[in-house]
Amino acid sequence: MDFCTRQPLFTTTFSVDAKGLILRELLARSADRFGQPATDGFTAGLSGRLDADFSGRIDSVVDRLDLGWFTRTITAVPLPPETTAIGESALTAALRIERGSVAEITGWILPLGVDVSLLNGAVEVSGVSCSVQFLLNRTKP
Repeated sequence: MDFCTRQPLFTTTFSVDAKGLILRELLARSADRFGQPATDGFTAGLSGRLDADFSGRIDSVVDRLDLGWFTRTITAVPLPPETTAIGESALTAALRIERGSVAEITGWILPLGVDVSLLNGAVEVSGVSCSVQFLLNRTKP
Protein backbone atom coordinates (compact mmCIF):
# COMPACT_ATOMS: atom_id res chain seq x y z
CA MET A 1 0.00 0.00 0.00
CA ASP A 2 1.26 3.45 -0.88
CA PHE A 3 1.02 5.29 2.44
CA CYS A 4 2.41 8.57 1.13
CA THR A 5 5.22 9.94 -0.99
CA ARG A 6 7.60 9.54 1.96
CA GLN A 7 8.80 6.26 3.45
CA PRO A 8 7.02 5.63 6.78
CA LEU A 9 8.82 4.75 10.03
CA PHE A 10 7.13 2.14 12.23
CA THR A 11 7.31 1.39 15.95
CA THR A 12 5.05 -1.05 17.75
CA THR A 13 4.32 -2.53 21.15
CA PHE A 14 2.14 -5.65 21.26
CA SER A 15 1.70 -8.99 22.99
CA VAL A 16 0.23 -12.31 21.94
CA ASP A 17 -1.36 -14.87 24.24
CA ALA A 18 -3.88 -17.71 23.98
CA LYS A 19 -6.71 -15.17 23.80
CA GLY A 20 -5.25 -13.27 20.83
CA LEU A 21 -3.27 -10.13 20.03
CA ILE A 22 -3.14 -6.99 22.15
CA LEU A 23 -1.85 -4.04 20.14
CA ARG A 24 -0.80 -1.46 22.69
CA GLU A 25 0.55 0.90 20.05
CA LEU A 26 1.49 0.85 16.40
CA LEU A 27 2.89 4.20 15.33
CA ALA A 28 3.62 5.06 11.69
CA ARG A 29 5.25 8.35 10.84
CA SER A 30 6.45 9.71 7.51
CA ALA A 31 10.19 10.15 7.12
CA ASP A 32 12.38 12.35 4.99
CA ARG A 33 14.95 11.04 2.50
CA PHE A 34 17.45 10.59 5.35
CA GLY A 35 15.12 8.31 7.33
CA GLN A 36 14.35 10.97 9.94
CA PRO A 37 10.77 11.86 10.98
CA ALA A 38 9.39 14.48 8.57
CA THR A 39 7.96 17.52 10.35
CA ASP A 40 5.45 18.09 7.53
CA GLY A 41 4.34 14.46 7.21
CA PHE A 42 1.61 12.27 8.60
CA THR A 43 1.51 10.40 11.91
CA ALA A 44 -0.82 7.42 12.44
CA GLY A 45 -1.43 5.56 15.68
CA LEU A 46 -3.32 2.30 16.17
CA SER A 47 -4.27 0.31 19.26
CA GLY A 48 -6.71 -2.46 20.08
CA ARG A 49 -7.27 -6.17 20.47
CA LEU A 50 -7.96 -9.09 18.17
CA ASP A 51 -9.18 -12.36 19.67
CA ALA A 52 -7.91 -15.75 18.52
CA ASP A 53 -10.60 -15.85 15.78
CA PHE A 54 -9.38 -12.43 14.51
CA SER A 55 -12.42 -10.59 15.89
CA GLY A 56 -12.07 -7.39 17.88
CA ARG A 57 -11.61 -3.64 17.65
CA ILE A 58 -8.80 -1.40 16.45
CA ASP A 59 -8.81 2.33 17.24
CA SER A 60 -6.84 4.76 15.09
CA VAL A 61 -5.82 8.41 15.01
CA VAL A 62 -4.18 9.97 11.94
CA ASP A 63 -2.74 13.47 11.86
CA ARG A 64 -1.90 15.33 8.64
CA LEU A 65 -3.67 12.83 6.38
CA ASP A 66 -3.14 13.76 2.71
CA LEU A 67 -6.71 13.99 1.38
CA GLY A 68 -5.53 13.75 -2.24
CA TRP A 69 -4.03 10.33 -1.48
CA PHE A 70 -7.11 9.37 0.56
CA THR A 71 -9.62 10.17 -2.20
CA ARG A 72 -7.50 8.34 -4.82
CA THR A 73 -6.79 5.27 -2.70
CA ILE A 74 -9.65 4.51 -0.31
CA THR A 75 -12.51 3.09 -2.38
CA ALA A 76 -14.74 2.23 0.61
CA VAL A 77 -15.83 5.88 0.84
CA PRO A 78 -18.52 6.64 -1.76
CA LEU A 79 -17.55 9.90 -3.48
CA PRO A 80 -19.05 11.43 -6.62
CA PRO A 81 -17.17 10.61 -9.84
CA GLU A 82 -14.17 12.82 -10.67
CA THR A 83 -13.73 14.05 -7.09
CA THR A 84 -10.40 15.59 -6.09
CA ALA A 85 -9.34 17.00 -2.75
CA ILE A 86 -6.22 19.00 -1.94
CA GLY A 87 -5.13 19.53 1.63
CA GLU A 88 -4.78 17.77 4.93
CA SER A 89 -7.09 16.34 7.53
CA ALA A 90 -7.09 14.66 10.89
CA LEU A 91 -8.95 11.37 11.29
CA THR A 92 -10.13 9.27 14.20
CA ALA A 93 -11.69 5.89 13.53
CA ALA A 94 -12.68 2.63 15.20
CA LEU A 95 -12.67 -0.58 13.18
CA ARG A 96 -14.85 -3.48 14.29
CA ILE A 97 -13.45 -6.71 12.91
CA GLU A 98 -15.32 -10.02 12.67
CA ARG A 99 -13.29 -13.15 11.89
CA GLY A 100 -10.60 -11.22 10.03
CA SER A 101 -12.95 -9.02 8.01
CA VAL A 102 -13.77 -5.36 8.68
CA ALA A 103 -17.45 -5.24 9.66
CA GLU A 104 -17.74 -1.54 10.56
CA ILE A 105 -15.72 1.66 10.58
CA THR A 106 -16.91 4.65 12.61
CA GLY A 107 -15.19 7.93 13.22
CA TRP A 108 -14.58 11.56 12.43
CA ILE A 109 -12.65 13.27 9.66
CA LEU A 110 -11.57 16.85 10.28
CA PRO A 111 -10.55 18.69 7.07
CA LEU A 112 -8.13 21.58 7.64
CA GLY A 113 -8.47 24.25 4.92
CA VAL A 114 -9.18 21.75 2.14
CA ASP A 115 -9.99 22.50 -1.50
CA VAL A 116 -12.51 20.09 -3.11
CA SER A 117 -13.53 19.68 -6.74
CA LEU A 118 -16.62 17.57 -7.50
CA LEU A 119 -18.01 16.21 -10.77
CA ASN A 120 -14.94 17.13 -12.84
CA GLY A 121 -14.91 20.75 -11.66
CA ALA A 122 -18.66 21.42 -11.85
CA VAL A 123 -18.58 22.21 -8.11
CA GLU A 124 -15.53 23.83 -6.50
CA VAL A 125 -15.23 24.50 -2.77
CA SER A 126 -12.19 26.14 -1.13
CA GLY A 127 -10.98 26.49 2.44
CA VAL A 128 -13.14 23.74 3.96
CA SER A 129 -12.56 23.36 7.72
CA CYS A 130 -15.19 21.30 9.51
CA SER A 131 -15.88 17.95 11.12
CA VAL A 132 -17.62 15.04 9.43
CA GLN A 133 -18.84 12.02 11.36
CA PHE A 134 -19.03 8.79 9.38
CA LEU A 135 -20.22 5.20 9.70
CA LEU A 136 -19.41 2.49 7.16
CA ASN A 137 -21.14 -0.89 7.63
CA ARG A 138 -20.54 -4.10 5.76
CA THR A 139 -23.77 -5.31 4.17
CA LYS A 140 -24.97 -8.59 5.66
CA PRO A 141 -25.55 -11.37 3.09
